[in-house]
Amino acid sequence: MRKLQFLAQVLAGLTIGLTVWATVAPARATTVIRAGSELDYPPFAMVTADGEAAGFSVELMRAVADAANLEVGFRVGPWSEILAALRAGELDALPFVAITPARAGTLAFSVPYVTTYGAVFVRAEGPAIAGPADLAGRRIAVMQDDVAHDYVRRQDWGAGIVAVPDLATAFRQLAAGRHHAVVAPRLQGLLLLQDAGIEAVMPLDADLPDFRLDYAFAVKRGNDELLAELNGGLALVMADGTYDRIYQAWLPSQSPAGVPRETVMMAALGALATFLLVLAAMYWRQRRLVAAVTARGNELARLAERLEQARRAAEKAYAEERALLRVLPDRMFRLDPEGRYIDWHTPEGAAVPQDERLRGKRIDEVLPADIAEAAMAAFRRATETGSVETFEYVLPGPTGRSVALEAKIAPIPDGGALAVVRDVTIARDRETRLARAADAVAEASAAKSRFLAAMSHELRTPLNAIIGFSDLMRQEIYGAVQPAKYAQYVEDIHQSGSDLLALINNVLDLSKIEAGKAPLREEPLDLAEIIAQRVRILRPLAEDQGTRLRVDLPPGLPRLLADQLQVQQMLLNLLSNAIKFTSDGEVRTAAGPDSRGGLTITISDTGIGMTEEQLAHLGEPFYQANVGLARTAGGTGLGIALVTEMVAAHGGDIRFESEPGIGTRVILRFPPERVLTDDAWPAERVYASGGAFRR
Repeated sequence: MRKLQFLAQVLAGLTIGLTVWATVAPARATTVIRAGSELDYPPFAMVTADGEAAGFSVELMRAVADAANLEVGFRVGPWSEILAALRAGELDALPFVAITPARAGTLAFSVPYVTTYGAVFVRAEGPAIAGPADLAGRRIAVMQDDVAHDYVRRQDWGAGIVAVPDLATAFRQLAAGRHHAVVAPRLQGLLLLQDAGIEAVMPLDADLPDFRLDYAFAVKRGNDELLAELNGGLALVMADGTYDRIYQAWLPSQSPAGVPRETVMMAALGALATFLLVLAAMYWRQRRLVAAVTARGNELARLAERLEQARRAAEKAYAEERALLRVLPDRMFRLDPEGRYIDWHTPEGAAVPQDERLRGKRIDEVLPADIAEAAMAAFRRATETGSVETFEYVLPGPTGRSVALEAKIAPIPDGGALAVVRDVTIARDRETRLARAADAVAEASAAKSRFLAAMSHELRTPLNAIIGFSDLMRQEIYGAVQPAKYAQYVEDIHQSGSDLLALINNVLDLSKIEAGKAPLREEPLDLAEIIAQRVRILRPLAEDQGTRLRVDLPPGLPRLLADQLQVQQMLLNLLSNAIKFTSDGEVRTAAGPDSRGGLTITISDTGIGMTEEQLAHLGEPFYQANVGLARTAGGTGLGIALVTEMVAAHGGDIRFESEPGIGTRVILRFPPERVLTDDAWPAERVYASGGAFRR
C-alpha cells in the first residue's frame, strides 16, 4: 500500500510538473549554473589529470542538472575556498555539503542524498584511545573548515586541534605518527584509506555522539528557485535509476547509506510541484509584480551583503582585538559588581603573574590590606560615578625586587568594572633618574654661575687696570711713547684688553639669561628709531668694508613692548655680523607686522652665506661658521647665541636662511602680545620686569 501511495504521489507530481512546464516552456531558456568542487575528497569529489571535476557528487549534480534542464560548469579548489565563494555569491551551488545549523544561516540545502556518521581514526600502533574520552590533550587532525573541524572545536578536548587542507593529508600524517587521531566522517574516511592503501589507520568501533552528517546540494540562502529545480531533478534521477547507477559506479563496496529514497523523492517532488505551480501562477496572474519582487530581491541582496560585510567586520574586529591583547603589555581584569575577579589577561613575561586561584575572589582577598583598601575605594567610585579612577601601588616581584603598578578602573554596563594594570617600574625609575639628573644640572648651572661671578670680579680688576693705563699711554697724557713702535704695542694691549672684557661680559650675559636671572626691563620702544641708531653706529664699519646699508621701514611702524638694551644688543650683533661677512655688497634691514599679528625684523645680506651644516650649529655658544674670517674680522662666537636667548626671553624666535655665495637672511619674530598700538597703551600703565605689566 505504501509503495502504491508513493507511486501515486510521484505520478501526480510529474503530471502537475509536466503540465505547467508545457505551459511556460516557450518562455523559459536553459539556465547555466556555476558549481564548485573540492580538489581531493574521493570518491565524492576530486580532480582529473586534465584539471576537470569528477567524483560521485559531481556526476550526480551533472545528472540532476540535465534532468532539470540546467547546464552546470565546475570550478575546482580547496574546500574552504569554494565554500567562501558560494557564500560570497561567486558560485551558485556546491554538490556535496554537510547540513549543519551553523551553515544553515547562510546556505540552503536540498533533500539529503547521503548520510554518514563521524568516527575517530587512530593508528594501530599508536597510544591507547578507546573512545572520545581519551582524546583530551591529544593532537587531533581535521580537515580545514569541514564539519569535523566545527565538531572538534565544540568538544572539551583541549587546544591540540590541527587543521589540514584535506583528509588524505590528515591520514598520511596520522600514519606517520604526527598526530594521535583524525576525526572525520566514517564513510569518507574508509574510502580514502582504501584508495590510498593505508593499512596502519583504522576507525574506532563506536560512532561519535551527535556527529551525523546528512549531505546535500547547497545554494546560497535566498536562491529558492535554483534549490527547487535541484530538488526536482534529484527526484527524477532517483525515480529513473540514475542515482543507483552512479552510486554503484563510485561506491561499489559500500552499502547504500542515507535518507530513505521514498522520503527523498516525495519531498523533492513536492518541492518541484509547489515550485512549478507557483511559477505558473506568477506567470499568469502576478506578472505585474515582477518588478516589485525584483526590487525587493535586490534590496534583500543588498541587505544580505551588508549583513555579510558586518559579519566580516565583526570577525576582523574580534581577530584584531585578540591580536591586540597578545601584544599589549598591560594586565586586564574583569570584576563583577562585588569586586570579584571574573576573568583576566596577563601578558607574557609579566613580573607579577596570575593564576586560576584568583577566580571568584574579591580584591581584598588577594591584595595586601592597605592596597586592597585603596583599590576597593577606586572601584566603588568608578561604579558609582561612572568615572575612570587611577591609583598606583607597589607589590613584591618574583625576584624580590619591588614592582610599581598603575591601575585604571573603568565601569562596564553590567555593574562591574574593567581594571587595566600597567607595570610602571621602569617609568618611575626613569623619572627618579631624570629628577636626579635635573638636580645635578641645576647644581652644575649654579656652580657655573658662582664660578663666572667670581671669575668676572677677578678678571675685571686687572683688565680695568690694563685698559685704563693703556688708554693713558695711547693718549700720551704724560708724554710721548718712545720709541714709536711702542705706541703700536700699547694700541694692541688696549684693544686686546677691551676684546677680553667684552667676551667676559657676553659670557656673563649669556649665563644670566640661561639661568633666568636677567629680568626684562620692558617698555614701549620706537623700533624705527632704534634701528636707525644702530645703523648710524655701524655705518663707518660698513664703509670700511665697502658695504651699503639700506633700511626699509613702513610708515606707522607699531611700538614694541621689550627690553631696550636687549633689542639694541640683538640688532647690533646681527648687523655687525652681516657687515663683517659682506664685502662690496649690501646689508638690508626691514621690519613690519607679520601674518600672525606679531612683529618681524629681517636683516639680509649679500655676503658669503652658509651651508646647511653650518646653519644647523648656528646659535651654539662659541660656534663660528667661518673660523678663518672670524679670526681676521674678530668675534667670539657668542653673538648669535646671545641673540637666540634674548629673543626667546621675549617669547619670540629667530630663523636663518642662507646659501653659500648668495647671502644670508635672519628673521627675528616677536609675538603678537608684544606689539603695541597707541590706543592700547595709555600713559598711566606701569611696566614690571619679567614681561608682565599692570595698571
